[in-house]
Amino acid sequence: MSESFDEDGFLWEPGSEDRAPAHLRFDPDYGTELTVINAPWAVEAGARWEVLHGESLWGQPWSLFSVRCLSSQQAANTRSRCDASTLITGVHADSEAEIAFSELSLRCHGMREWLTQGRRDRENALKRPEGATDDLWGLLHATAEGVGMLFHVNAMKSGDWYRQHSEATAVLQLKSPTPLRLTLWLERWVTQVQDLMVFGMRHPSSTISVSGIRAGAIGPNGLPFDVKVHQVWHPRVTELSWAAYQGRALLSANAVDDLGDLMTRWFALHRELGDTAQFFFGTINDHDLPAVNRMLNLLAFAETYHRRRFNEPPLAEEEHDALSKEMLDGLPSQRERDVYSGRLQHANAQSQRQRVRWLVARAATADPRLEEVKKALVDSLIETRNHLTHFDPPNEWVSTTSYGYALLAAALEFVLEANVLLDLGLNEKRVQECLAHGHGWDDPIPELPIDEAPGRT
Repeated sequence: MSESFDEDGFLWEPGSEDRAPAHLRFDPDYGTELTVINAPWAVEAGARWEVLHGESLWGQPWSLFSVRCLSSQQAANTRSRCDASTLITGVHADSEAEIAFSELSLRCHGMREWLTQGRRDRENALKRPEGATDDLWGLLHATAEGVGMLFHVNAMKSGDWYRQHSEATAVLQLKSPTPLRLTLWLERWVTQVQDLMVFGMRHPSSTISVSGIRAGAIGPNGLPFDVKVHQVWHPRVTELSWAAYQGRALLSANAVDDLGDLMTRWFALHRELGDTAQFFFGTINDHDLPAVNRMLNLLAFAETYHRRRFNEPPLAEEEHDALSKEMLDGLPSQRERDVYSGRLQHANAQSQRQRVRWLVARAATADPRLEEVKKALVDSLIETRNHLTHFDPPNEWVSTTSYGYALLAAALEFVLEANVLLDLGLNEKRVQECLAHGHGWDDPIPELPIDEAPGRT
């Protein structure tokens, strides 16, 4: 994660020459804190600023966004304690949208394992250039949407005079032909790369650090300032051991022959799904989510995903509109028309059961075992969901235990994984291999009905 640091410097309101001494502290778990001395504009607890500017003693610019004064002690010297939601070092800006650069460096949890823990039956994705130093494990180049992508893994040394050790660290460097705003980098590139780590490694991931080089930003030493974003990244993810990823790599970097094609398809799919993508990746990225919520979230995503990608209305839109008008015109009064008009709008849509059945059938092309349990799995998912959301009476397919919800959620996640892999251009045989490799320690296809399976009461 971003490293903790303390710096002394000065702080001021944009456009003002009234600078106040300040001490800046950043901690990746607790965020940014400021202590401001003798600032007449920061003596009221609860005061807020959209942005404040500052500068370290050695000349590095600070921009702090969404700043709040927590407390103020007024004596011989006034001391005010503040916090900020986002700290960006290396530039003065009045908004995050003003900050733009063409090169960005990104680190996130799981990237090292995604690059190095690939399938053993395939060639390593990383390549070591001739004459590379010992600390460089390898490089991997790709291009997506005109943006160059360079993954590299290095062994970073740390320790003291008597004891030193090396730890492999993975970094992705993105290079755009034209400068992109920071907000655009975060929304259209950082999020998508993090979600690929979540999906590919089947473990939670979060951003560790983001930085870029801003054209024309030269420091006192004559070198460009690195523009670094410091904030508490969510979700909070514990650093996992190397072994924790073993047997869970669903889609590692070496699982495909053309990484550039994979990345292009990944970004295109993510953008097509829009906000719905975060519904899916946010759910699988939260292992603390209760099993029943996980199952309901995945069912809701499955319905929207099918609607976005594979929607097949029973009737043509013009035919549906004409029939709906004819039926509404035949009602005796506006009162009845108001009752039925809203329901008729959705009459020409596939049901959730039909959509989930279609997704299971598609996934079965990669894992034929799903064909055998298709009807039972779909019935279990839909009947359990209807029991929970519509209070339908329980039947033999309804699960009523947390363990049952967890098993159904795992099975549906498996179905969605297969569909996404097919969307990314992998053939059915390659998808089957990825599913088998990613589920080396678990078989997500349950015995059904859930609550009647042996030992599952």
